[in-house]
Amino acid sequence: MRSTRIGTATGWWGDKLDASHVLLERGEINYLCSDMLAELTLAIHQRIKAKNPKLGYVNQIIPFFEQDLKLALEKGVKIICNGGAANPEGAADVVEGIAKKQGIKKMRQGVIVGDDIMGRLDEIRKKGWKFKNLDTGEEDIDRVRDRIVAANVYTGSDKVIDAIGQNCNVILAGRLSDNSLDVAPAMYELGYKFTPEYTNKIASMITMAHLIECSSAVTGHNSSIWREIPEPWAVGHPIAECYENGEFIITKPPQTGGLVSYQTIRDHLVYEVHDPNNYIMPDGIADFTSIKINDLGNNRVKITDAKGKPRPETLKVCIGYKDGFITETGCYIPWPDCWEKAQLVAETIWRRAKDVYHINTNNMMVDFVGVNSYCGPTMFTPGKDLNEVHVRIAVKTDTEEEAERVRALGGDVAGCPVAAGGGFHTPMGTRPIMTLWPCLVPRDEVIEKLIIRDLE
Repeated sequence: MRSTRIGTATGWWGDKLDASHVLLERGEINYLCSDMLAELTLAIHQRIKAKNPKLGYVNQIIPFFEQDLKLALEKGVKIICNGGAANPEGAADVVEGIAKKQGIKKMRQGVIVGDDIMGRLDEIRKKGWKFKNLDTGEEDIDRVRDRIVAANVYTGSDKVIDAIGQNCNVILAGRLSDNSLDVAPAMYELGYKFTPEYTNKIASMITMAHLIECSSAVTGHNSSIWREIPEPWAVGHPIAECYENGEFIITKPPQTGGLVSYQTIRDHLVYEVHDPNNYIMPDGIADFTSIKINDLGNNRVKITDAKGKPRPETLKVCIGYKDGFITETGCYIPWPDCWEKAQLVAETIWRRAKDVYHINTNNMMVDFVGVNSYCGPTMFTPGKDLNEVHVRIAVKTDTEEEAERVRALGGDVAGCPVAAGGGFHTPMGTRPIMTLWPCLVPRDEVIEKLIIRDLE
């Protein structure tokens, strides 16, 4: 029976890289897959690219490929990475430069472009399509059209499968779906096609990819049994052993920290999931309620009986648009009576913002870090015995000039009678806000292209 082993190098921009190298050294993997993007990452990188057209890729690709490229090529492991972000071809230039510095003589890269539809939004709308906001229900992008800085589609496995078939050692993409990074090599190696007889098997690989795409989350770092996780400072990244019959086993490299168990799998299975009956990805729709989980012991968990539906006719688009500016300040209130004092600081600043600076306090937020910054209105009512509270004050404005004016609130914080002596910090610099407009686009409107680049 055909099989393949897929390892997760990184699960996000900034993920640790040492675990990636361990996968290459002793994970016995065939593919090393690296997810470096999130919902608004493309908007950030489009802004970077606008300032310098040579940039726009995730800068973490530099240490990642410096560390892992040569060993991956020596072991015959293919690397698939969406760190190309807003500039996959620029990322390929970087990887080629690293290869030359390391004395690598032969390498083939597959560069996937076409997820960026920023320049085609109006063309698609003229055909009658509306980019309805999936969060708010707003019918189309008219209100924000002149403030849009990025529009990238979550693409599927098609071009990655083509690249593997053309013997690419490294595959770089833009907004390639986190899930498809892992589904693509599984489909290629196991011989799956986008035809009805493979629907459930593809759904199984979507489930597999969901479990491993966030790297160490499934091997213990994001688990309800966190007290039981061995060596949490050295958690191994996951490996998926995928089989032609649609079954797969989640494991990790030997002699690493972390844990793969029935519970760590269950914990991560429901992470970032709205409807477990219909987990919608570019390559298909998985039903997580159908699967069976069998803990084999020794950090090996087997998943079987996955069910699903064919891939959808639409793809998700993440549109990022400029949405004003934010500035913030704060102070630290120590015992005794710090909760009562913190509330007085908040009221004082709120009144001065409204009465002196004429700030729209509807766009002002006060958090008591250590009390309600996570739990909000569900928080418990603190007593008088808290050791300390951090008062955080943030204000959203329409213009940068307004935000700079608001920074004067930092001095007002220092002048609050009960805040003196507790410590306060210099107000953070004004930052632009990028807001997400999630929507859909017809699949046939997304025109991807695979560019082959050889180093010989």
